[in-house]
Amino acid sequence: MIISIDPGSSGGIAWSNNGIIEAEKMPDTDYGKVELLRRLRNEAYPNTEIPRCVMEKVGGFIGGRKVTKTIFCYHCHKNIIFESTEGDPGAFMFKFGDGNGFLRGTILTLGFRYDEYTPVQWMKLAGIHKDRGEGKTAWKNRLKDRAQKLFPQIKVTLSTADALVILDVAMKITSGYTQAKKELPF
Repeated sequence: MIISIDPGSSGGIAWSNNGIIEAEKMPDTDYGKVELLRRLRNEAYPNTEIPRCVMEKVGGFIGGRKVTKTIFCYHCHKNIIFESTEGDPGAFMFKFGDGNGFLRGTILTLGFRYDEYTPVQWMKLAGIHKDRGEGKTAWKNRLKDRAQKLFPQIKVTLSTADALVILDVAMKITSGYTQAKKELPF
């Protein structure tokens, strides 16, 4: 069994067990995450192989959310439109890192073999990259399209797209795909 994880509240988990591919949105609660990973471990162990779990390795910086605002200028009597960053990036980073660490701890506690791929690594091996100036929505839709082409038998969502593309890369690596073996040492 191979499991891939796109961490974060809007991420997902995808897995391949005996050739059957499935994916789910990241559970909303820590308990839900533990239960899903425990269920996957229990499904894998009858095959007497230790499941491999691959998770996207994330960086530490998460910026605030950009919001377009309009204010009225009493000096020139015009509306001025500008972009502002809302939210507390420090709080976002702490919450995201806490969730990421929780997932890693759960994976290791349940006895999975564990690897991390940076976005640069898995995107290179998948043959996909974000184009300069490409917005987040367009990029996520392109990833979703790629995942749907890779796995036409399942319904791909924006939440599961990254995890499915990572799963495809992980399956190539474990099957001995030579390009992947040159890029990643595990």
